[in-house]
Amino acid sequence: MTTITLEISDEVAQTIFSIIKKEGGNIISVDDDGFTTEELKSVTTGLKEARMIKNGEMKPLSMNDLWDE
Repeated sequence: MTTITLEISDEVAQTIFSIIKKEGGNIISVDDDGFTTEELKSVTTGLKEARMIKNGEMKPLSMNDLWDE
């Protein structure tokens, strides 16, 4: 899988989104307006972990683990 980051107009984005979905790709979009660098880093880490859990590369936390946090 390849991840690409683009900066394009909203009008063009809708066309590209439809092409990507048609071809079986996934769109992960984070609008960084108003987010701090730390918040963006947390979101990126969370998305990576979610993909790893989905692909069976990482075990999700149990409710007990989350409760202890």
